Amino acid sequence: MSRRIIQAELRRLLDDVVRLDERVAKLQRHFEQATEDVRQIRISTEKVGRRAERIEELQVGDVSGAYRLGEAEVSEEAPEARVIQ
Repeated sequence: MSRRIIQAELRRLLDDVVRLDERVAKLQRHFEQATEDVRQIRISTEKVGRRAERIEELQVGDVSGAYRLGEAEVSEEAPEARVIQ
């Protein structure tokens, strides 16, 4: 083989390596984005779970229409909540 043929093949090989590196970098960005998306989904599911637990803690009170949510008592007549000591 002549020197020119070897140099041309080496140039093509280098171009392929550069292209492969670019594709790997793109794939890495996709994985990083997917990881971030999953992290945010986990945060949302934790918040929804905590909200569901608070709703589950809702205890219906007496016939007056008052009920408890955690430490707060809410009356249907007065929409504001007050903390029970």
